[in-house]
Amino acid sequence: MVKEYPAFARELILTPNAAEFHRLADKFLQRDTDMEVNTKDSQWLKDNPAGGEISIEDPLVKETAELARAVGGATVIRKGVVDVVTDGRVCVVVTAKGSPRRVGGQGDLLAGAIGTFATWARIVHENRKEKSDSDKQKADEPQLPSNVLTCYAAAHFCRELQRVSFARHGRSMLASNLLQALPQVLQQWFPEEGVHMQSHL
Repeated sequence: MVKEYPAFARELILTPNAAEFHRLADKFLQRDTDMEVNTKDSQWLKDNPAGGEISIEDPLVKETAELARAVGGATVIRKGVVDVVTDGRVCVVVTAKGSPRRVGGQGDLLAGAIGTFATWARIVHENRKEKSDSDKQKADEPQLPSNVLTCYAAAHFCRELQRVSFARHGRSMLASNLLQALPQVLQQWFPEEGVHMQSHL
């Protein structure tokens, strides 16, 4: 798809896990990647627990940024112990606590959250276009690219779902339990009085 529609590459969001990232790198970067990436992520996390925006030259994210550029500037979120989000120009990492247990379907929930947040981001973008001239300076303040911010928020959101679900169900946690946690986490993040999200950006 990327090769057939290069003009739309910047609109794409890829969500590979370690194995999928390995195959993408082999295809687009013509090189093998380290399959022990989660081990390296864990070592990096010990020294950098806060997460947030980091340099695309950082060894943790450099290869992911290279892949994003190789596919035409698509946004890549490499899932793992640390979630790496980059469009090849800027990069953020998500280190929030989630669940030590991985269950089938977590990637589907992340894709759904990304789709939802991307729609909201597009609405905000359109509303900013309609701002009055008096608000133009504020609207033009530098910020993360929309898709990068979307993936950053979605990854945080899904990690909170995982954290809440694992606290309730432990090692017996299933993907359906993540769905059951949605009302609680949605209320925490989007209460009537305003949005609440802890961020290191």
